[in-house]
Amino acid sequence: MDEYCWRDVSDIPTLLFDHQEIIETALLTLRGQIYQQPIGYNLLPEKFTLPEIHALYETILGRPVDRRNFRKKLLTLGLIRQLAELKKSARTGRPSSMNSTRKLIIRPWRKAPL
Repeated sequence: MDEYCWRDVSDIPTLLFDHQEIIETALLTLRGQIYQQPIGYNLLPEKFTLPEIHALYETILGRPVDRRNFRKKLLTLGLIRQLAELKKSARTGRPSSMNSTRKLIIRPWRKAPL
């Protein structure tokens, strides 16, 4: 295969050498840091909507994430900040608030207590 493309983490084909282990380690690292660091910083555009970051979190965690307190939790943890901009949803046509992880203070990663 000579082309590169985005793949769903549950749909990655068999990889050569230790590449499968590298993918698994990266996914475990993302899952471990998901509520401590603004992971969307490198995985989302500079400005994004709540549904976009929600989909990212569900993909990384590999499970549904309850939408009811999702925004509040990310704002409270300081992982995103809401912007004064709106973007119309292509699906519903309703405006969505834009968010960003830019210009946030990235706290040093801390190991969870054992």
